[in-house]
Amino acid sequence: HPPSLPLLLLPLPENIYAEEEEKAKETPVSSGAGDRHGSAQAAPRRVRAGPRPAREEADGAVGLVLHVSFLPTHRRLVLVHPWRCLLIPWRACVWGCRVIREAMVMKQVQSVFLVLEPLLRRVVQEEIQAGLVRSPRYIERSSPETPPAAERPALRLAFLNPPMLPIFTGSKIEDVNGEPLQVILVDADTGSPRGALPQFMRVELVPLFGDFPPDGREEWTAGEFARGVVKERAGKRPLLTGDVGLTMRDGRAVVNDLQFTDNSSWVRCRKFRIGARVVPGSYEGARVAEAMTEAFNVRDHRGELYRKHYPPALTDDVWRLEKIGKEGAFHRKLRQNGVETVQEFVRMLTVRPEMLRAMMGDGMTDRMWEVTTSHARTCDAGDKVYAYAGQHGATVYVNSLCQLVRLEFAGVECAAQQLTRAQKAYVHQLYVEAFEQRHSLQEVEPLPAAMLLHASSSSSSLPMLQSKQHIL
Repeated sequence: HPPSLPLLLLPLPENIYAEEEEKAKETPVSSGAGDRHGSAQAAPRRVRAGPRPAREEADGAVGLVLHVSFLPTHRRLVLVHPWRCLLIPWRACVWGCRVIREAMVMKQVQSVFLVLEPLLRRVVQEEIQAGLVRSPRYIERSSPETPPAAERPALRLAFLNPPMLPIFTGSKIEDVNGEPLQVILVDADTGSPRGALPQFMRVELVPLFGDFPPDGREEWTAGEFARGVVKERAGKRPLLTGDVGLTMRDGRAVVNDLQFTDNSSWVRCRKFRIGARVVPGSYEGARVAEAMTEAFNVRDHRGELYRKHYPPALTDDVWRLEKIGKEGAFHRKLRQNGVETVQEFVRMLTVRPEMLRAMMGDGMTDRMWEVTTSHARTCDAGDKVYAYAGQHGATVYVNSLCQLVRLEFAGVECAAQQLTRAQKAYVHQLYVEAFEQRHSLQEVEPLPAAMLLHASSSSSSLPMLQSKQHIL
């Protein structure tokens, strides 16, 4: 048997079957040995023609799936089919191979084009677009006329005082003086307050992103301001509630109630601002520029439990002071020594500062001590005055913080600078006794401001009677 080749799919012309069948009937098949030696001829073999194999029409060609053998003596290919054999001339095989090779090349080219087509389309599109943009006619047609610059507003809104920080959710927002926020109308150039307008205007308070405006500009358009307004989260209440709608008369509007309902941790800059703008349609004059506060954090109301007070109140817990944490080491030390309120802290700071400093221990540095005591001294003593009388007709008057406010000898007021050395020592003893008896002191009528020792003096001149070092 001749050597076998793999199965091939050959597209052949329609008339090749008739020609090869006729030749196969008439031509004997000789062995290869006889042809090589020119001697005895082998018994001829004819290829018996059988029925045509099944063909499938495709674009005018016939496809055969056959087993291929090669006969070198006849320079033909024998295609062996399960039910017949067929001899194909060599040139027909070459033609079929050429067709297969061309088909494969075309397939490869098509694959390359499929890969390059998106890239070529993009490059061509970019080049065309660039050429059009550079064209003066295109620029003339596509570029609209530049709108005239908007006229700068002559008036603007402003907050009289900044809000007090920190701000917690659900807590009333006040200014740094503990008063309600106020929105006023000022001159845009000078910042000076303006008087009443011919008509009142409606003012709206809105929450803004803390990074508005993004480029740090001091001027913006009404549209940019509107885009800077923060919308509440889905399912939440309006972010800013209370007196968000105001009526401005005489160039001033007071915000009696205002609070945030959500913290600022969920926005990209983690900060809010409070903005004020004129309600569109409520004022017929020229545009009034909007106002906004500085950026600040809004904390959850649970953080208010640990909030420091500025200034601290007399009845505040001592941990409301700076550098003293709730249930911290300093708080525990003070509580163990009976110092639980800001009032007690300031009393001991006034009369016995060395004892208080030793009580805090080495954990409190001098810098921390300075911060804590400075914060404590901002506490308001109030108007109450207490008297403590000793022997020899001397009476000392102190306020709620045990600060000396008046000194009398035999019912006559005298200044500390007029006392002798012995009298100063005696007054200091009375002063310490008044501190020790502070819970049983007798309250008296408030003294006139002119009769108070510190009415015309600073607090730095009073510690003359607060330690023996100043007295001796």
